[in-house]
Amino acid sequence: MNHNPAPVGSNYVQPVGNGIVFLVLTVISIIYVQWTWTDLLGQFGGDNAWYLHMAKYLSPFTSPSDTTKYFAQHSPYPPLIPIILALTGGAESLLVAHLTTTLFLLGSFLMLYIFAIQLIGSRLIAIGIVLVFATLAMTYMHALEILSENYYLFFCLLSIVLAGYSEKNKKNIGVLMAASLLAGSSFLIRSAGLSMIAAFTVYIWINYPREWRIKLYMIMLSPYILSKVFDFKSGESFSYISMMSGKLSLFHSLNDVVSHMGAHIGRFINAWFNIFSATTNVGVIVVGILGILSLIGLANRVRKKHLDGLYLFFYILLLLLWPFSPEAERYLYPVTALMLGHAVYIVHLWVKNIRIGGLAKGALIAVLLINNMPALAFTYDRYTSALPEDFSEYRHAAIWYGNKRQVDYRGVIMIQTLTEAMKAIKQAVPEDQCVYSIKPSIVGMYSGRVSIQTPLEKLSDQEFLHDVSEKGCQYFFILPFSSISYRAPFYPVNRIKGFSEQIFSVNRDEVSYAALYKLKN
Repeated sequence: MNHNPAPVGSNYVQPVGNGIVFLVLTVISIIYVQWTWTDLLGQFGGDNAWYLHMAKYLSPFTSPSDTTKYFAQHSPYPPLIPIILALTGGAESLLVAHLTTTLFLLGSFLMLYIFAIQLIGSRLIAIGIVLVFATLAMTYMHALEILSENYYLFFCLLSIVLAGYSEKNKKNIGVLMAASLLAGSSFLIRSAGLSMIAAFTVYIWINYPREWRIKLYMIMLSPYILSKVFDFKSGESFSYISMMSGKLSLFHSLNDVVSHMGAHIGRFINAWFNIFSATTNVGVIVVGILGILSLIGLANRVRKKHLDGLYLFFYILLLLLWPFSPEAERYLYPVTALMLGHAVYIVHLWVKNIRIGGLAKGALIAVLLINNMPALAFTYDRYTSALPEDFSEYRHAAIWYGNKRQVDYRGVIMIQTLTEAMKAIKQAVPEDQCVYSIKPSIVGMYSGRVSIQTPLEKLSDQEFLHDVSEKGCQYFFILPFSSISYRAPFYPVNRIKGFSEQIFSVNRDEVSYAALYKLKN
């Protein structure tokens, strides 16, 4: 029998640690709910509108309109996020859609905390990793949007946490079955979930007995199989996987592949620095060292055949093969949490037998938090800045958080003005008519009318007219944006002026924002 008394204060260490963790997670949750408490869409990227169209089509609470049905059936996106939004009421309320998305991000923070404990064993270091991730500008700015990344992050982290639990509990097959289901479901959130499926396939093959493999593989693939059985899409929409296949089919040699991947490496290195807002020389050095540490940690996890290492390896490989990278930060963001964990993990392995090992890990967390502070302070200052009453809700819109206050204020005016203009389309365009636009999902969402992609700028005049004639829309909604596909703002107003009439135009403070044109009979 052990008669040695417990060290003084030892009975209080665990409750105090748990209290700190609970307090930090609670404060983070309150701040994020307040930050995302809005019924604004806030930006005109097409992804979020597509999800909402699909959610309205699938909602058990309301009947879908013809417009909603059109967009749902032509959506390029997997169905799981719309299903979640439909079941939570996000289809009927933008506020609920925002809060549902936030809930998955908060769940990701909890999963990251558990994953970090599995890696390192220290609750305080684990909650420090969560704090670093939660205070990244990319994390909190991304939280303002209804996008796929935070849903995907939660599913992948939960699958990894369950796999880690199974490893430490005599390879519990029940837990592993849940992990495999989540891994397969990630593909129904983002096409990049293919990397999780590849990683889980290899992970099961090298770590578990043959008699388990078929069962686990079938469970992993079951979400995809069910999605195909109950597919409601028309089959006319593109997918990112088909885009990647098309891009890879253009490679005629290994040199083409290497060249493509080499070009992407530079973009994603820049994305890594941008995610951490590394703008100073010191920040660049710190974030650069962090990236190197994370890659060393990744190599160690792959060598030890853990799911998180295999997943991150396949995800990075997929990024380097991706067809394009105009939004490299968005693509890299979902694995930033894992990379943070791997960086601290490898430091943990190096210093765990050193007396000041805990101090070294704590110092790394502190340096990363300090690196996040300037961007966080700027965001807080902008959030609390006075906006005119008509625009005060735009504190919850990403467009308000650029580098120049006056430019950002004009952006807020533009977003609000265009939102009202798109709503006016409903009164001007008959219900059975459609509208051309360079932002069809957004226009369709606000106008309640089917909107079709405007024929591309690169088409000849003859091809343009043929495309218009073939699709049969009579209306064009003109927007002030430019992009890779539409380099000229207000496209295609110059092409259609000779055979169309203006229905209305939207001007504010002597600035032209939008116009609706109708083809002449």
